[in-house]
Amino acid sequence: MSKLHTDRARVGMSISQGVLLIPLQVELYDDVLLALQEDALQYLEQHALKHMLLDLSQLQVIDQHIAQQLAQLMHMASLLGTTGVVTGIQPAVAVALADGQDIWAHINTALTLDAGLKWLKNHA
Repeated sequence: MSKLHTDRARVGMSISQGVLLIPLQVELYDDVLLALQEDALQYLEQHALKHMLLDLSQLQVIDQHIAQQLAQLMHMASLLGTTGVVTGIQPAVAVALADGQDIWAHINTALTLDAGLKWLKNHA
């Protein structure tokens, strides 16, 4: 019997200026993605956060499955009333995201972390 989430790294999260910051810096296996979704939603609920920033700047490439899971996280957060933005998209990651264009059609993006924080501030 395998234990979910125990053998792999978890995604670190922090709260700054009322924004849940999620920098993706670990390998995104299925159990890590599931833990990411659960942890992020729990943070949003427990801290009554209305803004979330998902930073992809450390990811050089992702596959379509990971792109779909990240899009689902952004959608889940929006269902909780959270405004989200994805930042730091590298060219190869943009290719994967464009392949699943329907799931990313309504997700806000910004080039840099600072630009994403400014965007959230202007869309509060």
